[in-house]
Amino acid sequence: MEMADDVQIDTRHYNMIFKLEGVRRCQLYHTVPHEVGHWADMYEKVELPSLHDDQDRWEERWDRYRQRPKAEREEYAHRYAVEATRRLRDQGLVPFERKLDVEVLKAEGLRPEDFLPQ
Repeated sequence: MEMADDVQIDTRHYNMIFKLEGVRRCQLYHTVPHEVGHWADMYEKVELPSLHDDQDRWEERWDRYRQRPKAEREEYAHRYAVEATRRLRDQGLVPFERKLDVEVLKAEGLRPEDFLPQ
């Protein structure tokens, strides 16, 4: 799936240009599942094992979890996101249509035009 609507490359930078739908795609189908993957990793390695022994071990497990190489934690989150998104696509649950409730936006003090394509 393409993420950016346009990529501009110069000698020092890659500039990714996103329109509204591109931002939505990136956040909903990449960023959010990746961040949930971080939570799932911690839950599996810290929370679940801590259910079976005293709370003092939680801190020890948390410290060990945080001491793991960042690359290892990122790889877990990335793999989780890819697999979760694939399963949701296979089930026809994503992508889903955008829901825009103008009245709710106004009630929250937000400007509906900020949420519309330009």
